[in-house]
Amino acid sequence: MNHTCLRFRIDLPSPLGLQQVRDDLFRLGITRFSVDFVTQSLEVFTEWIAPERIEDAMRRSGRQCKRLKTN
Repeated sequence: MNHTCLRFRIDLPSPLGLQQVRDDLFRLGITRFSVDFVTQSLEVFTEWIAPERIEDAMRRSGRQCKRLKTN
């Protein structure tokens, strides 16, 4: 499998709310992700989910989420 790492800025400054983020990602079929509370970034490892679907799922939960550009 060739997974792609997608990075997002997300408003999650502490572990509060992490369960909701996990549940939202699992509903999309995403099981591998990482959150950095210091930089408020979310890394998602997927091979077929469009970034827009992740942003939409986070927004439906009340989270601000924007994809970070990679070089």
